[in-house]
Amino acid sequence: MHAYLQTLLDYTAQHLWLAVGLAFLISAGEALLVVGLFVPSTLVLVGLGGLVGLGRLDFWPIFLATTVGAVVGDALSYWIGHHYRERLYNIWPFSHYQGLLQRGHDYFAHHGGKSVVIGRFIPGVKAVVPGIAGMMGMNPLRFTVLNVVSAFAWAATHLLPGLSAGWLLSLLAGISKRLAFTVGLLLLLGILLIWLVNRGLLLGRYYLPHWQQALERWVERRPALRNGWPGRLILAEYAGFRQEAGMYLLLGLAAGGLIFVLASVLTHSGLDELDTALSQGLQGLRTAWSDVPMLVATLSGDVWVITGVVLAVLGVLLWQRSYRLSGGVIMAFMVAGIFIFGTKGLLQRSRPLPDLYIGGDVYSFPSGHAGFSILLAGLLLWFALKGWQGSKRQLAVLILVLLAGLISVSRIYLGAHWPSDVLGSLFFSTLLVLVFAQVFRHEPVAPMLARKVLLLAGVSYVLLTAWHVSTGWDSARQKYQRRPPVPMALTQPWLEGGWRNLPAYRQDLHGEQEEPFLLQWQGSLEQLQQALPDWSVAPALSLAGLNGLVVGSTPAAQLPALPKLQAGKAEVLALQQADTDGRFVLRLYPQQVVEPDGTASTIWLGTVTREQLYHPLRQLSLLLSDDEQRCTAPSLLQLPHARPAGSLRQGSPEYAGCGGEVVLGK
Repeated sequence: MHAYLQTLLDYTAQHLWLAVGLAFLISAGEALLVVGLFVPSTLVLVGLGGLVGLGRLDFWPIFLATTVGAVVGDALSYWIGHHYRERLYNIWPFSHYQGLLQRGHDYFAHHGGKSVVIGRFIPGVKAVVPGIAGMMGMNPLRFTVLNVVSAFAWAATHLLPGLSAGWLLSLLAGISKRLAFTVGLLLLLGILLIWLVNRGLLLGRYYLPHWQQALERWVERRPALRNGWPGRLILAEYAGFRQEAGMYLLLGLAAGGLIFVLASVLTHSGLDELDTALSQGLQGLRTAWSDVPMLVATLSGDVWVITGVVLAVLGVLLWQRSYRLSGGVIMAFMVAGIFIFGTKGLLQRSRPLPDLYIGGDVYSFPSGHAGFSILLAGLLLWFALKGWQGSKRQLAVLILVLLAGLISVSRIYLGAHWPSDVLGSLFFSTLLVLVFAQVFRHEPVAPMLARKVLLLAGVSYVLLTAWHVSTGWDSARQKYQRRPPVPMALTQPWLEGGWRNLPAYRQDLHGEQEEPFLLQWQGSLEQLQQALPDWSVAPALSLAGLNGLVVGSTPAAQLPALPKLQAGKAEVLALQQADTDGRFVLRLYPQQVVEPDGTASTIWLGTVTREQLYHPLRQLSLLLSDDEQRCTAPSLLQLPHARPAGSLRQGSPEYAGCGGEVVLGK
């Protein structure tokens, strides 16, 4: 997918006139009377702003085209309203939107001339206010002034968010290009979804009641349809049937997801690469402070805590004589136990860190912690939805989802499970909760019962977690401690050809090859710094360093070097060397090796990239990877007693990193 997006970006960059014309047409169309309801201006303009932030387009041509388009569109709408006046209500297609026109009329009558400025930013109203202003005889000069002023503000509010997103994606691309493309695509899809929902709600407000009434009348006149499934899906008296159909649809989706994950695990296809990338990525982000909440989360999902909370819930249900519900809870956890432990024994899938557990717990799929915690959270969620209303229910949903999610993520973070283990447990437990909800859909849950169940479950969860953390913290910290990397065995001595066994490229979070490793250094980092007097330590990420990004005159040497991941772990040290309008950055990653004679040592692998300094709008200072730079390692890394050893990549550089022969030094 990212290859197609790259082609689109390159084509747009080569045809500025196309982007300028698109900005004008979209802005003008969005401002046209009624027609603007169907024009996705936000999506397109934010996307164009993103291309500006990525450095593919110039800002001022796009901004001026957007502003002029907005002015022209509003002016045309004003002229239509001014020319046709009240006849507009009877002219197609405006006659079909009399309710919308009346809403704009009322808005203009209430706010007067300022509605031309304010209304431009309000969905639905902005498509009719200029026409209403002309219809009601607003002075043309006054309208023009307000139109032009508001157009500048409107263009800025649509382009600047995309511009900022583009800058951030450019920085993110330095860490992982595919990750940057994925985030950018998700942002565009999110904006499109929001636009579709807004437009759907707006149009549905006017059309759906009429369509529903017409459809109901049509079904009512046909007994075969009225008594069949079309009538059950359409007629108001069958609302319960529609809810039940929705429940079965969710059941089907959960079952389908579980089957997909099971098939992928059995056939070792589909999810293996994602499992490896996400597992290494999360474990590569481990720090001493982030280990603490993850250890607490995983301890809170242990069998002793979950069992204690379930017993507390059962105690409340039995005390309140809700025997059917207590039986349903027992049955749900019995089925979950049989599935989770039975599937572990049948598949016998190894964990990411196989020596974490012994005995029957050595197997990975599915995750017991995730499965039981999601099931418990889902059942408690059912009680909250059935027995509570308002903010209490929303708060309960938020807390339960966060707790179950944190426990699930902690299992991946600590290396106890693959992401697909957790995903399979999510689908299975969701399926169980939906079956429970379907079986007990007619079971009443009084607010008092829901309050007692949730309150006692919460208290018991907190107390049991505190007890388990206090008694099992030391053993858990020892058990889940970060493991040192496994040394790589060299087939030859390092200087005599064994260097070719080491990784040739940096791998990002998705496993994609990025910059080549152009330096292999055997020795300490202090010795390397002494051997490179022209290189200095690049600023690390800090509040002071980030503050330099929002100052338009910060030099390159004072800006932080953004981390780049190698197999999920950031560089240990980043050195920089000044260059015209930018800098070169040398990032170093440790690789443990074992020579053929058994000698162990650390080889530092280094990538070299060039970063170009930009000052967008003279308000920011950004360092972006220079994809066009052609630089070679031997000319930059003037190390004493070092030698070029040959090239590990063929052809011209494909990525942002410098090329050339690998430099060996010690």
